[in-house]
Parts: sequence; structure tokens; C-alpha cells
Amino acid sequence: MAFILNLENPFQELELQTEILFQMETGYMAAPGFFQNGNINHRWGAQQVIRMLMETSGLVHDPFVPFLALNFYDRFISRFVILRPWFFSLFAICCTTLAWKTRRNDFSVQELLAASQPRITYVGGLETVVQARHIEEMEFAILSVLNWRTRPITPVCFMNFFMSLLGIDDPQQRQALKEQVFEHQILYMHRDIRFTRFRPSIIAVVGIMAEREEDRQDDFWNPVRVCDFVNLEEMENCLNLLEMARAEEIAAAAVVPQNAPPPPAPQNAAAAVVPQNAPPPQVPQNAAAAVVPQNAEPPQVPQNDDPLQPRTPPQQE
Repeated sequence: MAFILNLENPFQELELQTEILFQMETGYMAAPGFFQNGNINHRWGAQQVIRMLMETSGLVHDPFVPFLALNFYDRFISRFVILRPWFFSLFAICCTTLAWKTRRNDFSVQELLAASQPRITYVGGLETVVQARHIEEMEFAILSVLNWRTRPITPVCFMNFFMSLLGIDDPQQRQALKEQVFEHQILYMHRDIRFTRFRPSIIAVVGIMAEREEDRQDDFWNPVRVCDFVNLEEMENCLNLLEMARAEEIAAAAVVPQNAPPPPAPQNAAAAVVPQNAPPPQVPQNAAAAVVPQNAEPPQVPQNDDPLQPRTPPQQE
């Protein structure tokens, strides 16, 4: 195994105070209003692409790879537009390859391409096999938009802080709870576009509360309620949305016939996101030409990745 990014402390070579993480976290979120802008179908398609790549035989990954891939996706697509809709699948593929590279130092794009053979499918059935140069060009475009910040501040960064605040100090109990919160709560919220409006720290504390539901009305949570870093209204809104999403899931499952066949899977990763009316274009020479900013000038490519120089954080609702 060669996992190289510790998501609990993405800047592991630096001794960052928790207060700094709270100050920086909004710079690693989707742009404000992303969850309201009709992006649900494309985001679902991107998740299908990511899931298919995770099933590639012979390549090692963990749940943090698709987690990071969707983080890159949200941060990019909420600020820039894919000009060529048929190019969208390549973008989703490259969010995944960047996440894989961030998480593992032995990841090989060539191995992925050889094992999965992803294709871009045009209208009329025309196809182009994704090549390494396509991956490299699109990855560079993504990194430019993200200001080369591929070590994001996520809900995982805040779990130790809140567990210490709540007096959960036993190492085994804490580790078990962190795994349960991530698998049962954080990943669940991460897949739902409606939760992209909430700060990572809020997602973290709500995930812990949902996993420790038996303590919800107890004095156990008082340290969180008086914490200067926690906006109680935002926390309640997030908790209410989580409860509503779970109720919607139960209600939807109740009306699905027991023997209903699953929906047919697309033949390749691109099929999940290619629109019906797009013309069959030529593969561009430069992947960066396929994206434009939403009401913003294209960013300059920074010379290095400086995690302590975040962009101006977006205003929260």
C-alpha cells in the first residue's frame, strides 16, 4: 500500500492550528448556489463515471479516492462551464485520476487506460478512445481552476477536534466512531448535492450527531452548542436536511416494486453523461479550451501549491 495523503491533516508537513482550518474551509467548498443551479443530473452522471472507474480490475483504491474526486468535481464545475458537453465525461475521468494520484503515489494512468479503456462517445455512435495526452491536458485545466489545491479541507479534518471536545478520548472508540461517521454519514451527505451548501466542519459535527443519535437530547452535546466555531442555525439546518433525506430515501424504497429490475448500466463511462443533441466534434488539441469560467476571468496558473494562501472564502447563505 502507498497511501500518501492523510485527509485528517492534508497539510501534514505543517503544524496548523484548528482555528486556521476553520478560517480556510470555505475556500475548499463548491461555489455558493451550486446546489440550486440545476446541476443534479450532471453530478449524478459524474458519480457514475467515478464509480465505474473504481471497479477497474487490478487498481487499488479506498473510499477516499471517489470522495476526493467528487470534491474536485464540485469545486471546478461550480465555477467553470464545460463548453463542449460531450467533453464532460473526460472531465469526470480526470477528477478521478487526480484524486487517485493525490491519494496514492504508485497510481498509473497508463494502467487505468489499459484496464478500463474509457471512451468518449459522440452522437451517432462515433467514439474516441481516451488517451494519456487527453488526461494530461484536462488534468492541467482542472488544476489551474483549483489553483493546484488538491489537498482539500474536508469534514474528515474536523472529526478529531469535535470528538476531543465531546470527551471521546479512548483511541479505539474514537477510531471506530470516525470510521462509522465517515462510512454511514459523511459519504451519504457527500453524494447529495444539497449538502454542498454546508461547511465541512458542519458536515463533520452533524455526522457525529447522527451516528450518536442516542445522545441527541443529552448534555453530551453542550460543548458543541457553545463552541465558537459552530453556527447553531447552520448545524440545525444541516441536521434537518439529513433527516429529511433519510426519510425521502425510506419513502422512495417503499414504492419500488420488490422485483423491479435495476436500470441498465451504460456501456461505458461516457454514456452516463453524453447529451443527446451534441454534434460529433473533433478531439480538441487543448483540453483547457473546453472550459470557461462562470462570470470570472480564467485564473493564472500558480507556481506552486501554497495551502496557506487560500482564495477569498465565498459568503455562506
